[in-house]
Amino acid sequence: MSRRLLFIIHFLFPSAILGLDLPKDEIIFFNVGQGHAVLINKVRTTTTSYVPLLIDAGATSHPYTANQKYEWGKGNDTLSTSKVSKKIIECWQSANGGHLKKGKFQLNIIITHSDKDHVGFIPIILDELKERAKKSTFSFTASLLLGGTQSMYPANFLKDYPVSLVYSEQFTGLHLPDSFPVNCQFLESSGCITHLFCPTGVQSDNNRWSIVTRIQIEGISAILTGDADTKVKEEMFSLLKKLKKTGELETDILLVPHHGAEETYNFKWDHAVNPRAIVVGAAPNKKYGHPRGETLLELLTLHKGKGRLWSDKVRPHGLQYFCASQIHNQIQETFKNQSIRLFDCVPNIVAEQWHLTWVDVPLYTLWTTGTLIFNQDVKHPIFAEAPYGMMNYVAVSEAGYLFPPHMRNKLTPLSHAEEGILRKIFQRMKSEYSLEIRLREAENTLLMETLLIDSLSERELYLKMICELLAQERMHLYSSHFLPWIREAITANNKIMLSNEARLQEAVKLVMFRTTHSYIKQYNGSYKDLYNDPDTYIFFVFESLDRRALILKTFMKSNHLLKDLGRYIKTHYIIGLPA
Repeated sequence: MSRRLLFIIHFLFPSAILGLDLPKDEIIFFNVGQGHAVLINKVRTTTTSYVPLLIDAGATSHPYTANQKYEWGKGNDTLSTSKVSKKIIECWQSANGGHLKKGKFQLNIIITHSDKDHVGFIPIILDELKERAKKSTFSFTASLLLGGTQSMYPANFLKDYPVSLVYSEQFTGLHLPDSFPVNCQFLESSGCITHLFCPTGVQSDNNRWSIVTRIQIEGISAILTGDADTKVKEEMFSLLKKLKKTGELETDILLVPHHGAEETYNFKWDHAVNPRAIVVGAAPNKKYGHPRGETLLELLTLHKGKGRLWSDKVRPHGLQYFCASQIHNQIQETFKNQSIRLFDCVPNIVAEQWHLTWVDVPLYTLWTTGTLIFNQDVKHPIFAEAPYGMMNYVAVSEAGYLFPPHMRNKLTPLSHAEEGILRKIFQRMKSEYSLEIRLREAENTLLMETLLIDSLSERELYLKMICELLAQERMHLYSSHFLPWIREAITANNKIMLSNEARLQEAVKLVMFRTTHSYIKQYNGSYKDLYNDPDTYIFFVFESLDRRALILKTFMKSNHLLKDLGRYIKTHYIIGLPA
């Protein structure tokens, strides 16, 4: 390898020189608002290639914030479905040496029951996979186990997709790996299911059909429950008791049934599970009020507050729930009685009896923490969307409360002048973002990034640059992703080059904006579909932002000239454009 090529690779992709971590088994709990979507992937061994398992994927619509009150908007959140389909693609790639072309892949899916917030995204995800398969010349098939009866799903459900379907009404009961029904043996290819329970449902209640699945990957187990109620749990517990295997219910992670609704807690079942971590897939909305504070209190006091849930102290993160003040006070006392635990009640102007806290107990509400990834260590999940432990669209009374307490006290408050500049920027942003959730996310991110800058002169430069970029660029294409990277470039403490401000401004414009249009357009002949398809175009913009941020930060720490930066970016786009 030539020195020049080695330098370019090192500059663009330093991880190629330093070495990448080997893939690990993963459980990904996607943040899809009021819904569930969980992907389990066992890593390929030298002898076995496992099939990714998707359990549920749906939400009736995406939640958003408006005037600091939680509302429920119509329409699917395409970014959420893109995250799921992108992760499935990554799993297939990693199991095939990083390649997709001319490959044949399989996906296993369990739909716990027919409610839209568990099944609604499945067709959208399959559409994305079909489109990617067509462009990258590979093929895939999906095998599905659906909770309930065929009549509970739309006529000709998924008939236009390469899938095979079976319904749980044919296989009611408890199934262990050595006793899977013939039509469900495709699930064995995922290599992770230890218990599959298909309850004897009733036609009048979709939730009573909810499939409960216990999975095991390297070092971590989890139980995924759909909307199972106490009767489903009782039936499962009784079958395990007959087999004298109730002890097999103990599990590291519990996905709380029915988004933390009331009447889902079952003393015997939940005590047998005795989780080390609890995940709730719910978003604040007036109609349902999930998760309920009463349910969380019952889970917090498992084994009188001395169960496995309390055995690990974890990274501080946001927790949100709905209840009356009396229950909230009980929860508060439960936390405070654990002397070494963090409990921080956030002043919150949101009405409707919503309560927001910072905790270090491993109980996570995905709306506040964002997507969580568990691999081998249940104590340290990856916060894929919330770098400081709380999603940046959550409504709080002051921006400082988006940070955990140990960070909050170290922040330099905004001056009146800075607040005035930010108000003008927010007004400009309103014309760019059509969705309230994106506007709130951009506003909160900008507030957080500004507070993270200690130097007042660097703050002034940062806000100046944001104002300039807002005046000339279409910011809605980039959401709020670019804001942290500009802050990091400004605060990189670059002392090598003089006229740092002008150099930074030109570098940001070149890396973050001009390249997207000019280089893609330059290759328009080869990538015509990419340039002319707005959805694909925006998806490509997001895909390439990480690499462009790496280029920008590396450049600002160097003494390279802007003409060198242009050459590196051009090389980056030649390498980075999709096949």
